[in-house]
Amino acid sequence: MTTAMRNQATTGSLKERLKTALSQARQVCGLGSESSDDCKMAWDTVAELGIATSVQEQEQPFFDAYCGENPGAMECKVYDT
Repeated sequence: MTTAMRNQATTGSLKERLKTALSQARQVCGLGSESSDDCKMAWDTVAELGIATSVQEQEQPFFDAYCGENPGAMECKVYDT
């Protein structure tokens, strides 16, 4: 697995975890008080995952991102010699 593929898979999983955490936070806070500890912890989780996703996207080099989106591109092909 190439670095671009690993970064894309990790970013994808972080984005999925962020979506799930967002949904759970909305559900938890909708059931009870918005000032409850459970609600606060749910939104803290959303914030931390959002930051992690943002940082990881910024750390991904342009070429790796390009090859992740265009794996068939001529300049992204890897040859074993």
